[in-house]
Amino acid sequence: MANTATTPYDILNTFLGEYGRVTAAAPEDRVGAMWSVILTSTFPVASFAIEPQSKNPSGYTDFTVSEWTSRRGGRLVRRPFLVSTTKKAPSRGAPGWKGAEIQLKKYLRGHVQAAARGEIGSSKLFGAVAIGTEVKFYTYNKLEGHISPLHRQRQGFEVMNDAEVVIKRLEHTKRSH
Repeated sequence: MANTATTPYDILNTFLGEYGRVTAAAPEDRVGAMWSVILTSTFPVASFAIEPQSKNPSGYTDFTVSEWTSRRGGRLVRRPFLVSTTKKAPSRGAPGWKGAEIQLKKYLRGHVQAAARGEIGSSKLFGAVAIGTEVKFYTYNKLEGHISPLHRQRQGFEVMNDAEVVIKRLEHTKRSH
């Protein structure tokens, strides 16, 4: 059986180093580097593929977490289930959650369209928007075509201070897709 255990990311030197590089003046790639550590500690390579800059009918996602499963005839099929969008920390004022949510919704809709064409497997879809060191989680309603905050989340979770909650949300996506 494949390893699906989570390593708490907030104890890893790689996370601590990347977290320390995410400042208001830092470029977006530093948020992506930090988020890649969070994702790889939660979704081990033995069971999951984490695709940076994953091509999607609606553009390129920052990170897409997928699982490979067998279809009839033994053919492997990729089933994306978590799409993450990362944005640099805001220099001042409130983070741009609305714009990032609109982008995330387009990416998730693109996965639904690709699944309908048989290009990828279908699964329940989740999203994460990481702006600087904060993250919000979402579910995608395929029938209505909209996103909703996961567990009615209102505020962003700070990835260091709220690491336990962030891990629980990611574990939820792992179990529920």
